[in-house]
This record gives sequence, C-alpha cells and structure tokens, in this order.
Amino acid sequence: MPVEVKIVAFWSRKYADRARHEREKVLEKSRQLVESPAKYTRATHYGAAQYVKNVDFDPTTGEVVECTKKPEIDWEAVRAAENTSKLTF
Repeated sequence: MPVEVKIVAFWSRKYADRARHEREKVLEKSRQLVESPAKYTRATHYGAAQYVKNVDFDPTTGEVVECTKKPEIDWEAVRAAENTSKLTF
C-alpha cells in the first residue's frame, strides 16, 4: 500500500538573514572557545562547540578536557551550516 508523501519547503530573505546573524553569534563564541577553552564548560558554550574541532568535555563536570591537539574552527561545519540555509528547490 503506497503512502503519499508531501514535502513543504520555504525560503525567505528575513529568515535567511536571521539564521546568518545567529550563526555569526555562535561562530564568535566558537572563536572565544578556541582562544581560551578553560573559560567554557558544556553548559556555557551553548552550541559553540559545533564549529570547533579538537575540543572535548568531561562528562561528569562539563569542563573542557586538555587535548593533545589545539582546538580550531571547523570551517567545513560552518560551510555546511551556511549551505543548509541556502537550499534551493
């Protein structure tokens, strides 16, 4: 028995601008996390780690764990997030 599927997609300039602005705020927090990881915990970074490579958090305390590699911005993740908000159909 086939199931009918409908896909609804939308795009608006206002939504794209808002998404870009929110992404820039999170990216700024990511830069701060890279510069001084000791200032942040799992609770206070609030999404900034999604754009940072080589950062780990202690599961019990939520503090940043010392890594052998220096944290850096994950530019591929940033581009992927930008492309998600630019989807065209």
